[in-house]
Amino acid sequence: MKKFLYIFLFFSATMSYGKGLTDYVNPFIGTLNGGNTNPGAVIPWGMVSLSPMTTNEGETTSSPYIYGKKYISGFSHLNMSGTGCPDMGTFTSMAITGDLKTKPEEYWSAYSQEQASPGYYAVMLDKYQIKAELTTTTRTGICRYTFPKGTSNIVLNMGNSLTKRKGASVRIVSETEIEGFKLIGGFCGISTIQTVYFVAKVSKVPIETGVWNDEKLFPGFKREIAGNDIGAYFTFDTKAGEEVLLKVGISFVSIENARLNLNTEQPAFDFDDTRLKSEKAWEKELSKIMVSGGTEDDKSIFYTALYHILQHPN
Repeated sequence: MKKFLYIFLFFSATMSYGKGLTDYVNPFIGTLNGGNTNPGAVIPWGMVSLSPMTTNEGETTSSPYIYGKKYISGFSHLNMSGTGCPDMGTFTSMAITGDLKTKPEEYWSAYSQEQASPGYYAVMLDKYQIKAELTTTTRTGICRYTFPKGTSNIVLNMGNSLTKRKGASVRIVSETEIEGFKLIGGFCGISTIQTVYFVAKVSKVPIETGVWNDEKLFPGFKREIAGNDIGAYFTFDTKAGEEVLLKVGISFVSIENARLNLNTEQPAFDFDDTRLKSEKAWEKELSKIMVSGGTEDDKSIFYTALYHILQHPN
């Protein structure tokens, strides 16, 4: 009976509003003037927040994204929202074409055609004509990159982050899988340090998989590599309009748990299904508070604020 009542109220509310409640949410609200939110993909109380990284032009900020910045240097998987001090902004992936670069200032891109809604973010990386799309589960993120014809790369830069802590490790598990960890902590000057682990897989077998350390490439290196300016890459030969997906599982416990999270929450490379489930989760939570009166802008302000609240605690 309770389930029936919820379904009835949900459809009644949708009919009276004329659209879903997620349509009222504007994730770009709060991304300027010290709001320190980001427009990236996240689900209610999600540990993983997959956000574009634009704060990479020498400034120290509390958010990975500030509206109006010129360049995107990647998409970070672990981010905070609305806080006043920097931390996290870790496991930053980026898609590029042509020769492989390892420094963000060498491969970042101007961007256009931004879209953001609860559980979904998309953008065009103009330098490479690559479309990037992001969505998440609670403990995993998945990026869908649509490449042009030619040599294409997905890089995971362990040094490109917001945390003040230095140090990371990465290892090639197979030609389509890498694993490792990153040190984070020191939020607002607190003397803390944490280790967060990841496992990442790509949907296509690359022509080369490798790691780098201080800009020097090591193709096929199978042992752990540690440092701060390190990362891993996958190089592909892509057709025009070809999609390659990257999925990442994260854990604060161990690499084994990161892999368990990935296998449990993201067993396939099904971007559209993951996005749909995320949107349904947001619609369910937002519909717990219904409002009437006011303008359409008032509803946008209200449901965007509720959207931001429902990201915490994470």
